[in-house]
Amino acid sequence: MALATRLRLMVTGAVAACLVAVVALFMLVNSMSNRYDGILTGTVQAGQDARAMQVAFKKQVQEWKDILLRGSDPADLQKYTQQFKAQEATVQDLAARLDTQVTDPNISAEIQKFRDQHSALGGKYQSAYDAFIASKGSDYKAADAAVKGQDRAPTDLIDKIVADLHAQQLRLVADQERQVRQEQVIIVVVGAALIAGLLTGLHFASRGIVRPVVRATSVLSEVAAGNLTVSMDGTYDGEFNAIKESINTAVDDLNTGLARVVAGADRISETSRFVETVGDQLIHSAQVTRASLDAIEQAVRRIDPTVGPPSLAYQLGEVRRALAAMASISDRNVRTAEDARRSTDELRANSDNLQRVVAAYKLKPAPAAERWVTGPIRAIAAVGAKAP
Repeated sequence: MALATRLRLMVTGAVAACLVAVVALFMLVNSMSNRYDGILTGTVQAGQDARAMQVAFKKQVQEWKDILLRGSDPADLQKYTQQFKAQEATVQDLAARLDTQVTDPNISAEIQKFRDQHSALGGKYQSAYDAFIASKGSDYKAADAAVKGQDRAPTDLIDKIVADLHAQQLRLVADQERQVRQEQVIIVVVGAALIAGLLTGLHFASRGIVRPVVRATSVLSEVAAGNLTVSMDGTYDGEFNAIKESINTAVDDLNTGLARVVAGADRISETSRFVETVGDQLIHSAQVTRASLDAIEQAVRRIDPTVGPPSLAYQLGEVRRALAAMASISDRNVRTAEDARRSTDELRANSDNLQRVVAAYKLKPAPAAERWVTGPIRAIAAVGAKAP
């Protein structure tokens, strides 16, 4: 798989995992918020209504006492009677609404029981009120005695309802806090697992990138130091495999080219030695020939042309001219051989310099086919060196 494709897949996977984590976290937070809303709109509201009902019932009892204490005055009687009825209706409404809010069957039974007791107490209040009206507000003691202690049971029951709702609220809040802590642990664990997964993926991905880069850098450093025997080994995918092939091809081509340079320089050096040997032989032969020609010329000069036939002087002149021409040719051969030797010396020096430069590189052993060319040259040079 290509590196670019792998990186795109990794980035896409990381983004997708982050989005999933964010959505899951949002849903979890929303769930907690809904549960808290349920507590606020359910149990907490029920507790507030229970306390309001408790206060309204106590006010109803107080209004009854005001009726008895101030009912002799028709205006006060009407006032406190209206307030008594209003508090009684408030208690009934709150009890009915509370009954629809509470889900605990025990508390629901207590509310129903309170409603029954409150209704019964309302009937007793009405009977005592009628008797009080019949006495024109004068016999308040009889009216009070008729309902004395009747409000105690409803009061105790409503106090219990308030206490039970408060205890239920505390339990729900405690359960909610425990669930929040558990969900926090889940969030932390999932987040840690996600981060660990991402880090693990990045680790293996970075290994897949760093390992070939490090190996390629090492090979190139060796090549820069002059070691051409190295190569980038290992198995890689995508672009890194192309990099590996390119580096190995470049190193092999450079190694082959320098090996051919070395082989060529070696052949030039061997050939120059052979040419030098031949040149020495030519110089030596030309010098021997020149000495022989000088000796012959001296011998010819010592011949008296007057002693021989008339044509002897002409023949001796022709011989001397021929000897002079041969001496000139011999001199040219000596100069030519010396020039060739100087050129050969310069060529061999350049070849030796080239070999010293290439010697700074560590090359792979040259194949046998690269070495067979210099064999005949060395043999010819050896034969020429042994010649007299």
